[in-house]
Amino acid sequence: MLVAAAFCLLLFLALAGCLQTKSPDECGGITESYWGAEKDSCYHEVAIGFAVRGDAGSAVQYCGMITPGSNAFSQSERNTCYANIAEALKNPEICNNIEDTSMVGDWTGAVEAYRAECVQKATPRDYTINFCSTTPLILASLLALFIAARRIK
Repeated sequence: MLVAAAFCLLLFLALAGCLQTKSPDECGGITESYWGAEKDSCYHEVAIGFAVRGDAGSAVQYCGMITPGSNAFSQSERNTCYANIAEALKNPEICNNIEDTSMVGDWTGAVEAYRAECVQKATPRDYTINFCSTTPLILASLLALFIAARRIK
């Protein structure tokens, strides 16, 4: 059973690099209605594919091909695309491409909040261990282990 699970995991990891997203050529031929979002979704998927491969320039380019105003949700799709690739690439500078999504009125506060969330998610984290804060926990664990070992004798 364990061997089968390990084999499946290994197979999944081997095939993960072979997964393909849509090609940029597929997106250009899509025609759609006003409420459709197939072309925008296609460009978003292509951008994600480039981001996963580490190609930031192409990822930003394809998010930019989502034309604001092409349908009711295109600007939101474009902003989500920029946020997704910024997070995937750990590049908060890409978040500066996020623009006002409102069709009427000014939603600057909402856009700024979304941009700030994007920057927070895209900023690489510092996961270094602070030994000053973990030392008491380690010492307490060692003491508990020592006491438990003495009781077992």
